[in-house]
Amino acid sequence: MSIKNILIAHSGSAGFPSSVKHAAKIAAKHDAWLTCVYGNASSYFEHVLGLTEDLLDKLGSARNEKIAAARDLFQQAAAEAGLAERSRFIMPNEIGKMNLPELARNFDFVVTGYHSNLPTDEFRVVSPDMISLQSGRPVLVVPNGYSTDQLASHALVAWDGKRSAARALNDAMTILEEKLYRAVAN
Repeated sequence: MSIKNILIAHSGSAGFPSSVKHAAKIAAKHDAWLTCVYGNASSYFEHVLGLTEDLLDKLGSARNEKIAAARDLFQQAAAEAGLAERSRFIMPNEIGKMNLPELARNFDFVVTGYHSNLPTDEFRVVSPDMISLQSGRPVLVVPNGYSTDQLASHALVAWDGKRSAARALNDAMTILEEKLYRAVAN
């Protein structure tokens, strides 16, 4: 089975640009569709603090600027990878009440950045481990600042013999097939 549709989940962290660029490389290699979602349009502060209408408007403006910047970064990376015709940025209002793990079930593979707990990164999505557990899809977490000219040709699998490890390996086989074939052929 090959990778045909990849979801980039906005992480709300400084690692987002790295995850977008890496996902675009993976999509280009596999001739896959690339979709990016800005998964959380609401702010932690909106739910916890009783904010005035003026503060809510300012927070909404800041959120809209972040969404526009994320969309621009995604579109630029997709164009540079030759994926402009096979890419889409999903706006928060387009996913409605669907949560990110539910959306991720429709994709072969999810790429995201690390899950930040910094107050400055308060527009965050579900953490990568929860995306994986709740969606049943493999998730690649790309570190902040990660950059490479080419994709990895080898993979390392940690195994403890438990059910969860077997499930994770099975779910990741679409990604690992090529790596395993090269290891056996060499």
